Amino acid sequence: MSDVNVSAEATPVTTEAAVAGGLLDQVVAATKQTEPDRAQDLVKTLVEQALAGTVTFDRNLPRTIDRAIAATQKASAHGHEAPEIQCAEAWVLFAEGRYDAAADKIRLALGRAPDLDGGYYLLGRALFSAGRYQEVADIMEDALAHAGENYNTTIPIHNSLGALGKTDALKNYIHREIAIYEEHLKKVPEDARARVLLAADYAKQDRFEEAKREADMAMILRPCCPCGRYS
Repeated sequence: MSDVNVSAEATPVTTEAAVAGGLLDQVVAATKQTEPDRAQDLVKTLVEQALAGTVTFDRNLPRTIDRAIAATQKASAHGHEAPEIQCAEAWVLFAEGRYDAAADKIRLALGRAPDLDGGYYLLGRALFSAGRYQEVADIMEDALAHAGENYNTTIPIHNSLGALGKTDALKNYIHREIAIYEEHLKKVPEDARARVLLAADYAKQDRFEEAKREADMAMILRPCCPCGRYS
């Protein structure tokens, strides 16, 4: 779930870099099953994606990496085949452009832990990136049942229905999507990206005053941040 911390945006780059450097060493140390140099390269890639909003849903860099460390340590304690480890490995496969392999890996993890944090979002992204749009549509109900509170889960589904040309299904889906965004914003009202996505959905329903309200609020919250819908 996206957690935009407005005050964090003003953090100097040098401060973030210093924090990231120290935490990077901790992540590499926690990833004992991977050679240190390889682990460092992979973690740097994942951090770059995190900052772009494509892996983790919290763009506050120190908190993002702290959570990554905790997840890695938890996964290591359960063994290499723990669902958390499989999810991390699937993200690496995705980052390398191996979308089919990433989808296969995360499916295994979800088979054992269907409520795995970010699991259905990753599965949707991997399938969408592989051009397997119908499979994304097929997992829609399971994804929303297990991960519907995380609005990122909705995005690959939305894009896949559009890619398939399922106009009526997409119109019906947008009603559900709006409800998810609205509920999320009750909890995290400062999430500018969610407001942009909600504005787009309102506009698709010709609710233009509400769309303008959300778009204006998003610009107030993050005037320099491009926000949008990606796979």
